[in-house]
Amino acid sequence: MRFQIGEFWLEKRPNGNYYATWFDTDSRQTGRRSLRTKSLEVAKERLAEHHISSRTLQTESLDSVLFAEILGRYYENHAKHIASEESARIAIRKLIEFMPGATVAEFNLSAQERFIKSHRAAGLSNGYISRILMVARAALTYGYKHEWLVSAPFVTTAGKGGKRTRVTTPTEMAALIGEIRSRALARWIVLAVSTAARPAAILELKWSEVDLHNGLIHLNPEGREQTNKYRPTVPVCETLRSFLATQNESEFVIGNEIKSVKSQIRLAAKRAGLDKFSAYSIRHHMGMEMRKRNVPAWDVAGMLGHKVAGITEVYAQYNPEYLHVAAKAIDDYWSELLPLVRPDCVLKSEIQPKIAQSACKVRVKPEFSRDAKPLKPLLYMVGHTGFEPVTPTPPAQAKRRKT
Repeated sequence: MRFQIGEFWLEKRPNGNYYATWFDTDSRQTGRRSLRTKSLEVAKERLAEHHISSRTLQTESLDSVLFAEILGRYYENHAKHIASEESARIAIRKLIEFMPGATVAEFNLSAQERFIKSHRAAGLSNGYISRILMVARAALTYGYKHEWLVSAPFVTTAGKGGKRTRVTTPTEMAALIGEIRSRALARWIVLAVSTAARPAAILELKWSEVDLHNGLIHLNPEGREQTNKYRPTVPVCETLRSFLATQNESEFVIGNEIKSVKSQIRLAAKRAGLDKFSAYSIRHHMGMEMRKRNVPAWDVAGMLGHKVAGITEVYAQYNPEYLHVAAKAIDDYWSELLPLVRPDCVLKSEIQPKIAQSACKVRVKPEFSRDAKPLKPLLYMVGHTGFEPVTPTPPAQAKRRKT
C-alpha cells in the first residue's frame, strides 16, 4: 500500500531515492520531484512538507483539509521552535502514519479510539499515547486560532498513565555507570546525579549559568522563558564542585559531543541488563534517594523543579542554607554509589585522576557551607587505585612551617 498525502504519493525510484509523485490533470502526465533521501521515514516527512508548500490554506471545513496538513503546518510554524520539538515531531509522525490520507473530519472519536487500541497493542503506555493525542489537540487548536479550520474538533485521551513502578537501586546505577563508554556521557552522568535535572537541561547548560562563587547552577538560562517543565536553580554539592573545577571551559559544560542522550543511556542500560531504564530514570532515582536521606519533601520539589520559585525564593537562593540538606544528601549518595562501580569504567579511569588532583586545592566558600571543610574528591575511596588523597594542610599550620 503506497503512502499518500492528498494528491501526492511516495515512489521509490531505481536509484534508491524517494520521489513525491502526482498526476497533473492539465498535461495528463505523472509529475515527480526528488525528496533527496533513501530513508522512508524522512521521505514521509518531506512529502508532508511538499504538500503543505504546494497550496495556500484558507479557513476550511473539516472535511476539506487533510489532518496531515494541519499537523505539518503546526510543526513548521510552532512546534519546531519549542523545547519539546523532538517529542512533538515523533508524535506527528505517528499520527500521520496512522491516517496518512485522512481529513480532519475523519480524525473523529472512532478513529482516535482505533489509534489508542492500535498503539496499546504495540506496547505503548496510556500516558505515552495520551501525550501523542495532546499534540494532535494542540495542532487542531492552533489551526483554528490561525483560521485554517472553522472549528477545533474534540480529541480524547488514553486515560491516566498510572504511577511509575520502576525503582532503581544504587547497585543498578553502578552497573549503568560501568557501561558508560564515552567521557562526554560520563560528564553528563555526574551532572545528572548531582543536580537531578532533566536530561535536556543538562545538555543545554552553559558555563555562564554556573556560579561557583555562590555555589549555584541556574538551569534556566537567561532569556529562556520558563515552561511547565520548570528549570530551577540548584545548589552545587561538594562532589560536583570538585568535578567542575577540573573541566576545560567551553560554551557548554557537557560539550557538544552528545547528539541524543536518550539513545546513549538506553544502550548503556541494555548492556547493564536494566529493563525499562531511561535518561529520566536517573532523575526519578535521585528524587527517591533524597527522600530516603530525610530531605524535606519541599526541598526535593525545589531540586526537581516541581514548584515554581516566587520572589522570596529567588533571593533565598543566595542564602548559605539554600537546599543545603539536599546537597549534602547527594554527596552522601555519591559516597555510597562509587564503591559499587567497577574500577575499569570510563568515569573512574578518565575522570577520577583529574578530580583527585584538584580536590585538595578546592575549598567550599564560606557563603556556601557553614563549616568550610576541605572538599572531598569525587572519587575518594582507597582501593583499586592504590592511592589515598592527600589531606590539605590547614593555612595556620603551613604558616608555622615556613617560619
